[in-house]
Order: sequence, then structure tokens, then C-alpha cells
Amino acid sequence: MRQMILSRAWLYLIIGSLWSLAKDSWSQSITWIGVLGLPPGESEAYSASPNGSTIVGTASNAEGRWHAFRWTQAGGMEDLGTLGGEGSRAYGVSADGAVVVGAAQNADGQWRAFRWTQAGGMEDLGTLGGAESWAYSVSADGSVVVGAAENADGDLRAFRWTRSTGMEDLGTLGGRAAIAHSISADGSVVVGVAENADGDLRAFRWTRARGMQDLGTLGGYESWAYGVSPDGTVIVGEAQNADGQWRAFRWTQATGMQNLGDLGGGESRAYSISSSGTVVVGMARNADGQWRAFRWTQASGIEDLGTLGGGESRAYGISADGATIVGFARNTYGERRAFRWTQASGMEDLGPLVTPWSYGYGVSADGSVVVGESHRRAFRWTRARGIQDLGTLGGRRSAAYGVSADGSVVVGSSELGWDYWHAFRWTQAEGMEDLGTLGGGESHAYGVSADGSVVVGTAHNSNWYWRAFRWTRTAGMRDLGVLNDWYSIAYGVSADGLVVVGESDRRAFRWTRATGMRDLRVYGAAYGISANGSVVVGTFEFDWDIWHAFRWTAAMGIQDLGTLGGVNSVAYSASSDGAIVVGTAQNADEQWRAFRWTLLNNAMEDLNTTYANLLTGGSYLSSARAISPDGRYIVGYGWNANTRRNEAFLLDTQPGCTAHSGDVDNNGCVDDADLLAVLFAFGNTGSNLGRVDVNCDEVVDDADLLQVLFSFGSGC
Repeated sequence: MRQMILSRAWLYLIIGSLWSLAKDSWSQSITWIGVLGLPPGESEAYSASPNGSTIVGTASNAEGRWHAFRWTQAGGMEDLGTLGGEGSRAYGVSADGAVVVGAAQNADGQWRAFRWTQAGGMEDLGTLGGAESWAYSVSADGSVVVGAAENADGDLRAFRWTRSTGMEDLGTLGGRAAIAHSISADGSVVVGVAENADGDLRAFRWTRARGMQDLGTLGGYESWAYGVSPDGTVIVGEAQNADGQWRAFRWTQATGMQNLGDLGGGESRAYSISSSGTVVVGMARNADGQWRAFRWTQASGIEDLGTLGGGESRAYGISADGATIVGFARNTYGERRAFRWTQASGMEDLGPLVTPWSYGYGVSADGSVVVGESHRRAFRWTRARGIQDLGTLGGRRSAAYGVSADGSVVVGSSELGWDYWHAFRWTQAEGMEDLGTLGGGESHAYGVSADGSVVVGTAHNSNWYWRAFRWTRTAGMRDLGVLNDWYSIAYGVSADGLVVVGESDRRAFRWTRATGMRDLRVYGAAYGISANGSVVVGTFEFDWDIWHAFRWTAAMGIQDLGTLGGVNSVAYSASSDGAIVVGTAQNADEQWRAFRWTLLNNAMEDLNTTYANLLTGGSYLSSARAISPDGRYIVGYGWNANTRRNEAFLLDTQPGCTAHSGDVDNNGCVDDADLLAVLFAFGNTGSNLGRVDVNCDEVVDDADLLQVLFSFGSGC
């Protein structure tokens, strides 16, 4: 008898281990949501290396300042910095892409010509005795730089710089001013524009032997030279014709100036030329008066390269073989964007100096839909379709903050065409619906009921005060009032839409139709709520300018959830029963990290510690913004080390079921161990049963047992 009991005990232990193994063999997962293409901002490309692999120019950074950039296919856009001031522009690049020249502001705000290398960074090339200078071009080996600099009299003069000679004044055509725009590959030929004795500006070609040579015009008074072939024999620019119109030209010693025509608008400029001198690029007006980038050859004439969706484009640089063209073009939002053009790919948008990003704010009940914003555009993500841009209400920006339980209704706010923001409700069928305001200018929607019928947020009233609102199709926007007389914002709503939470006059509130707006008696804000409205979460002022996450119930009042060892924390969302809370908190190093708090443990855990096995290469989760009703899925944003950007994430704390043939312990053989595992789990229900739920119907029953029996012996 004792032996039978012992044997049975061993059997239970073995089966328990098998069942545990079957469940534990499934690991949790994290999905990085990605981003919506390129971020907003502006950029212009001015030059390309001979093989087209390196492009330089200027672009707006995250602070809106224009900085010089160096772009490669592998590294993308690299910010070259400044000389201590705010702005910089890169105009020229050496043949191997290693040396970049341009102009940058110093600490006094003065523009100075610079020469940049990876090893040395930005080097100030000085001036000709004045305050400012600009470098526009560099020889193939990077040793000779040309541009313009102020002399002691404040006149702008063309210069040629080498390490040994420093800045050399190239003189003028008899006047006071000159600018050097381009240089031949060996540094011996310089072209640009200079003032003559009559005060006219004329294109020039300079060599050490002959000095400055006036290239003439197309019958008018003035001309400018912008580009020169590597061997110095072909020059391009713009010149006035007899009618005073500016036209792109191509010059050689033999032919003189050749008019390259225009695109129907009567004006054109040529900026750069291929190594052979046969392909010219620049800009020309079309019949509508818009500037368009062009590519010219003797055979095809002048060709419009199009735009990035806007009305304007300009081509400034070209590769040696004429196959790659760079410049800038307007996109559909009217932004100037640096482009790289080839015959095969057309115009490629190089973006601005802003790292792509996305933030996740809401998740559907089953974790299949995530909403948020990427590059200031609202998105809806599904595993099947990926990240989808939800558009706007006519402006450029939008953000999605909440989603219904089934993922079909999304709410948020969008910019209108004149910079005001309005709350929206989105469905696949209707698109973005403007929910209006309370009589004022703006509104934002932050939360939505489980069925998508109730939307909450904040809107201006007719006096332009912010007021929390509750919206339904039948009643429209309803003002929920304030706690005192200042403002109110609604952030969250219960599953049935009957309880609303938020902040008013810097105090957290809970609203019902019966009670109206009730003060939760703390300075702070309520962001999340349980399904039935009985549990509220948010942040409160723990001490002077120190904020802690809280969980509130009518019985317990405010419960301080603490931090991760740091000073501050914020709770954003709660599970359906309010037993699980997520948010962000500072750790001992004052870093913001995503947290999960559970009623069972009455403690805050760092999700980066709990799911460390999922976060490789330095990735981390910064903030958890939403949790599914059952507590399984968590959405937020963090640092994706693989893409090197802040990105929305979907954390599945227990992946879904995958039906199988009956191999419960997943060892390749369906045998008595698999049969016993199902037998001992027989009758269990739930979404986290593991592999004993063979057919994934959330119950271990005869169907699972039969599947094992039918497959018995397979693979053994």
C-alpha cells in the first residue's frame, strides 16, 4: 500500500512537472510597433560625392534649428554640429565623402567657413580680415576649399584655402565683391561670380596662370557661375539674356555660353554638372511659375524631375556619372525635404535631422489593436496590417489616445487647417469624425467606452476655458463642469461610459451622472479607471513638486503606489478589476521606467526587470500607458536598441494559444506523457492553460483528449 501511494505521488509529481513544462515552454513576447515613415521637419541637399553614396546639406533638428548633415545609405543623416552657435550648412564634399565643407555659426552668431572630418570635427577656416565667411566647394582630395569671406573693409571676396597657404583672396573683375562657388577636382580651376568695374556681377573662371576670366552673358548684363566639371573645362550657371531674363547656361572655351532653356516659365538656373560635362542639373520655372528641379542633356533637353508631392523642387548636385541627383523638393505638407533622385527610384525623401519615433497610448481588449502617435500623426496598428496612418482633420498633426474594446473605434485629437485642434472619433467605415467643441476653438479626446459609444476629453467653452466633456451620438458634447472655477480635463471612462475621471483645477476627480464631479481630495490627476468605475488610478502630489502614482477606491481612499526607487511616478491605466496598474516611475538612477503594480503583491515591479530576457542589446521600456482588461497586454513606449529610436511597444505577458496535434510536452513524440498531462488537467478552463488545451478553445475536455489519442505514437 505504501509503495502504491509512493508510486502515485511520483506520478503526480511527474505529471505536474509535465504540465508545468507544457505551460512554461511558452515564453512572453514584446512587439516593437515601428514608425510612420519619416518624421516632420525640413532639409535641403546641396552636393553629392562622385559615386553618389555621400550627400551633404542642411536639415532641421528636433529643436527646429538648421544643422549641416552628412548622409550615407548605411548611416542615414548625421548631424555635423556647429562652431558653437545655432546653425550650420554643408555645401561641398570630397570624392571619398570624408571631408565636408560649409558654413556654421560660432558662439557670437557669426557665420564661418568650416572644413569637417570624422577625426577632427568642424574646423573654423577663418576670414579675410572681416567677421564672416562661407565655404561652398572642396577639391576631390579635400585639400583645397573655396568660398567667400569678408575682408577688413567688409567686402565679400572669393577665397581659395589650403592648409599651407590659409585663405587666399582671388580678387575681382574690377569691382569690390566676389564669391567662389565651385572648384575642379584637382583644385586648379575655381568658378563663381565677381563684380566688374561697372558694378555688374559676372560669372568667372579662375586659374593661377590666367587669374579671373569674365565668361560673359547671354546678351544681358549679368551672370553667375555655380558649377564646374572635374577637369575644369565645362562651367554651368545662370545669365541674363537680351530681354533681361535669367537662363541656365553651359559654357566651354569652344562654344561659349549655351542657353539651356526653361520649363515654360521663362527662367532657369544650372547648379551642377556631371564628370563628362554632358548632364546638367538645376531649377527652372514651369508654365505655372513654380520652380522645378531639372536634368538636362543635349539629347533630351530640359526634363522636369517632379516633386515629393508639393509644388516646388530644386536640383543642386549631381554624381560624376550623372545618375544621382540631389536637391530639395516640397512634400504634400509644403515642407522642404532633401531628396536623392535616380532614374530607377525617382525622388527619395532623405528626411530631416529628427530621429523617427512612435508612442503607444491604447490597446484593444485582445491586444490585436494598438493606437498612438508617430511623428505627430495618429496611428492604428494591427499585426496583419502593421502601422496605419489615420490622417488628420485637415492639418498636419494628430494623435490617437484611446481605442474601444474590439479595436474598431479610435479617439484622439487632430489639427485643423488653421492650427486649432479638435477631438475626433475614427472608424474604418467613416474615417475621422470631428467631434466639435463646447463653443470655443479647440478640443481633445482622451478616452472611450468599451463599445465606442461614449467619448471623453476636454474642450474650450464659449469663454475659451477648458472643460471636461462626455460625448455621445445622441447628446453630443456635454460639459461636465469644474471643481472650482478654472479648468477640467477628462482622461478616462468606465467600460459602460457612466463614470468619468480626470483633473480639475489641479485636483483629481471622479464624475457620475448622480454625483456630478467629486474631488478625490488630492492635488493631481486621475488618468485611468477600472471597468465598473470603482477603482481610479493616476498621480498625486506626494510632497512639494514630488508626484507619486496612486490607486483610489471609495473604501480605502488614496493609496500611494510608491516608485521604483526614485522620486516620481505616474499611473496611467488599470485592468478591468483594478487589480493591476501600469505606468511609469523613476528608478534609483532617476531614469523613467515602465512599471506594473498588482494588488496581490501590493508592490511595484519594473517591467524591465521582469521581462529582461525580452530586452536585448540595451532596449528598455520607458512608460506603460495602457493595459488590456484581463491584464495580459501592456502598451507604451521605450527605446528599441535595434532601430536606435523611441518606439511604441506591445508586451504580451502570456502569448496566445497555438493548436497542435497532441504533443503536449513538445518533444516530438505523442505518447503516454502527453495523454496523462491532458487527463490531469481535464476540466480546467481559461486563456492561459498552455499546451494541454490542444485545440485552443480555453477548456481542457474530451476534444483535446481525442486529439492526443488519434495522434498517439506519432513521431516516436
